[in-house]
Amino acid sequence: MKNIFYLLAFITFFSCTKTKTEFIEVEVDKKYSWKEVPGFTGNDRIFLSSGGNADALYFQQPYGFSEVKGTAINKITIYDADFSTEISTRIPISPNFSAHLVKERDTLLFLFNNKYPIENTRAVQLNLKSIDPTLVSVKKNYNTYRSKSMEINKNGTLILSYANNNAENPYTLLLINMKTANNYPNIQTVFTKKVAIPRLSPVYSEISAIIPIDDYFIVNCFRDGIYKVKEDGTFRKIMEYGDITTIYKHGNNVYMHDNYLNKVLISSDNSENWQQYNISSEFQIRGKYSVIKDSLVAIREGSLFTLKWNGTSYTQRFLKNDGFESTQINGIEILKDTVYVATTSGLYAKPVSTFFDTKK
Repeated sequence: MKNIFYLLAFITFFSCTKTKTEFIEVEVDKKYSWKEVPGFTGNDRIFLSSGGNADALYFQQPYGFSEVKGTAINKITIYDADFSTEISTRIPISPNFSAHLVKERDTLLFLFNNKYPIENTRAVQLNLKSIDPTLVSVKKNYNTYRSKSMEINKNGTLILSYANNNAENPYTLLLINMKTANNYPNIQTVFTKKVAIPRLSPVYSEISAIIPIDDYFIVNCFRDGIYKVKEDGTFRKIMEYGDITTIYKHGNNVYMHDNYLNKVLISSDNSENWQQYNISSEFQIRGKYSVIKDSLVAIREGSLFTLKWNGTSYTQRFLKNDGFESTQINGIEILKDTVYVATTSGLYAKPVSTFFDTKK
């Protein structure tokens, strides 16, 4: 019995004095499916607006305007820009030209060819007060899912909303049609057209959304209804009071999400007539939509998802967003076989072939 006691004491002693093993955590770089495009540093990594064509993509930064022709650094050009210092200001970028207000004079509109953004002497400068002396200031309301303060449609017609000092105080808009040449910096102003939509409601409200659809615009005058404004300046009310969160066209249909009604409205005749349908949650599919390889893709904060309509029901599928989950997406573009996402913390890219991978 005494021998057993000594044996146990011996085992206990050596058990307590054996070498201690330490576990050290080593941080391993996580591999993301989205790769940040190199060549941008500091404020140039803050992307606020995007646009492009089949040859190049264009991006607005707080103090810069960039051209990207590929992921290689030698295909990136960053120009100094005299944009507004307000980071909430988003400029419209069409395939051919862009527009912004001169920051010292918000009634002076500057339009430039995307291919020659530093050719100031060749750009167009429009004194908006000379076009309409009642103009006080250009509206700058901006919402990622609704509209910029200005928008450009596929025909190169720019629309902007402005405040006025008319006694009737109508909702006022200006339409400007622009033409650019592929091999020359100059821009030509084809026409300007003023639009005044009567204010009917006794409760004051402002234009809360402007969305380009093909060759016309949808303008939400909030309490005074929703209007379709054509390029020639004619307009008609297409709906009474509503709170639009999203409008987009896919195939032959135009879809409008209405937060006030909690419905989706669908038009098959270019926004002339609408059918209303109940949906389970408008917020669930709220976002800004683009068409990528014939698929309807939405951005919302730092998320990406596809939306597929089957009659009046839909299927939603979230896509991989690893690498920029906690940032704000301000644009999504496609160039050849690559998809680019412009965020407030960098420009990210991945092949189209893996773009539609489902987020797990």
